[in-house]
Amino acid sequence: DLNHTILWAVPHSHWQFGLNGDWSHEFYSQSVDNYQDILALYPFSEYEFNSHYSFRTVYRGLSYSNSTTALDTFTHQDSTQSLGVGISLTRDIYLYPNVQWVWEDLRTEKTNVALNAYINL
Repeated sequence: DLNHTILWAVPHSHWQFGLNGDWSHEFYSQSVDNYQDILALYPFSEYEFNSHYSFRTVYRGLSYSNSTTALDTFTHQDSTQSLGVGISLTRDIYLYPNVQWVWEDLRTEKTNVALNAYINL
């Protein structure tokens, strides 16, 4: 997985806007028809309450994947959104408890509560 995040702070406010670009590649899989590559751009916004807590939302609607049986064909994945609270424990540890849903299918079966953890080495 290779990704990069860019943030833009709105002057004289607590808002930040960002974009995360991501490419992931499956090098080994026992499945014949599995995801090979995922290419994605994830725009997000964040409101900082203080240096440790923030409100955050991430839109995952620009995500495309191919499979091991169709390497040249990228298909659009379901558009999802998350909404949660960002918690900076340290400079290198960030937690994001959140709720995620699928825009095209707003059912409870397709909605989940998650905890994302980002750890910088």
